[in-house]
Amino acid sequence: MSGTQTTYLYDAYSMFKFTLYWTLICVVGVHLIAAGYACAIQWKNWKIIWVVPLIYAVFGGMEAVIAGSVTGGL
Repeated sequence: MSGTQTTYLYDAYSMFKFTLYWTLICVVGVHLIAAGYACAIQWKNWKIIWVVPLIYAVFGGMEAVIAGSVTGGL
């Protein structure tokens, strides 16, 4: 048979990992888009602007780990 294979999350650890990974992908992605916009606007300060995506990614990652852990743990 052709088609998609359905997978269910039954145990708590799988649910936790799924929630954590997708939260990381979404939150860090949004932060990197915002960092790209900030870099585009402030390109005149090119000597220091390269730090912005790194800072946004780190803080977005920390937020995602906390949010994903809380949501996945519930």
